[in-house]
Amino acid sequence: MAYPTTLALVTALWAGPARTWAIALWLGIGSALAALGPLVSGVLLEYFWWDSVFVFAAPFAVIALVMAIVYVPAHVNESTAPVDNLGGILSVVLVTALILAINLAPVPGKGALTLGLAAIVVAAVIAFLLRERRASTPLYDLHIAGRRVFWVAAVGGIIVFGSLMGAMFIGQQFMQNGDGARSFTCDASVTPVVTGEVNPAALDDLIRLCAELDKRRHAEDHAGDAGDPAPDTLAEEALEQAIIGKAVDFLSGPGGLASFLRRRQLGARLGGPSLPLDIGVSADIPAAIRRAVILRDQHCRFPGGCDQPAAGCEVHHLRHRKDGGPTSVKDCALFCFFHHQVVIHQWGWTVVLNPDGTTTAWNKDKTKIIHSHSPPVRPG
Repeated sequence: MAYPTTLALVTALWAGPARTWAIALWLGIGSALAALGPLVSGVLLEYFWWDSVFVFAAPFAVIALVMAIVYVPAHVNESTAPVDNLGGILSVVLVTALILAINLAPVPGKGALTLGLAAIVVAAVIAFLLRERRASTPLYDLHIAGRRVFWVAAVGGIIVFGSLMGAMFIGQQFMQNGDGARSFTCDASVTPVVTGEVNPAALDDLIRLCAELDKRRHAEDHAGDAGDPAPDTLAEEALEQAIIGKAVDFLSGPGGLASFLRRRQLGARLGGPSLPLDIGVSADIPAAIRRAVILRDQHCRFPGGCDQPAAGCEVHHLRHRKDGGPTSVKDCALFCFFHHQVVIHQWGWTVVLNPDGTTTAWNKDKTKIIHSHSPPVRPG
């Protein structure tokens, strides 16, 4: 919960270059503490008592409090709208009861207490929803939560952070209880998980685009008000595409998280930079695309049962380069010398790769059609 909340505060308090610096510091300090925290706590537990972990963290909390007072703006975009204090209290009761119920559920003899906490959770959820629907300035706008761009991202964040924290917790418990490892070793095992590379500029652009899309969606909800312009559907679609592209740029690329995991965690064979698998119109087929097509096809893909292995085949553009055919994995296929040079190039046959992975070919005047698959079974 701390990560999305603090990131939301960063985006609300700063803008422009200052926001980029703030996000960079947020990522750097957060990643450093997430990586060093388990190691330091493991050392403390090896030589000191359990409470030493909290004692060690206390000075850093004081330093963070002083720096927040000095550097964090106190008055930014404030409004005179009243604060939903009741909604805040209900949310605290809800989260606290839920966490306690989850923690006490596996404890022997705590069944009645767990059921009582679960009842409190249900009651708090109902009360919170009723409060947020009736409040003039709700703590949590349920209309925003109903938008697809919000709940899809929220579910994705829950899955990602839930999987990360669950893997860290279960991994350490397994090593300590089942593997007999020491505390320091257990905590060190999670260090590679939190030392990935992140591009702060890409994250800043992603947040800016999401905020712009949310502003446009909010304007749509009030399109019937006097003076509001009609929503621009094309602009929203362009923003959605830009958000998807920026998310891919954030997770992929030479400095992205996906590249880091692939280069650092999957062995020396895959130890290299991220490589594009779609380069548009090109004079030749790069080695990376050739390897990907060979790994996918394994043998000649010409329909009719040709089983010539990859060693005797060539990578071919399904749509000729002279006709503007793109160079990508999905637009190339593997064919033996006969089917490539003779059947396709000399006899003029056309081959297409179907979405389900099958292939279909026909001659120049389309009097002959060959499928790599049998026709579908007719009903009855």
